[in-house]
Amino acid sequence: MRLPLAATAKTSKGHNSFSHPLAMKNNMLTIHSSILFNPKKKEFVKNVSIKIERSTGAIADVYERPGDDDGALVLEDGDIDLRGKVVTPGFVDSHTHIFIYNYE
Repeated sequence: MRLPLAATAKTSKGHNSFSHPLAMKNNMLTIHSSILFNPKKKEFVKNVSIKIERSTGAIADVYERPGDDDGALVLEDGDIDLRGKVVTPGFVDSHTHIFIYNYE
């Protein structure tokens, strides 16, 4: 599974996660969410973190954090805080209207 390496989310220090100098030293990026949709189980899972390899964009690990950690989670430099938001797989609308226009 791949994740595009273009994010507008801010890190714990308010920097863009892909331009922060400390974040670039580490090859891993961690996204913390309150709710993640698991398409295999067809259910929402609470308190999930996703580790991503920066060099490839591949998801290295997905894990549930113990308990309700709204105040207990310590963010490291380069982490993206999406707690309070829902994370879903990359939905792509791939349909097209190829015959709707005259291409002459």
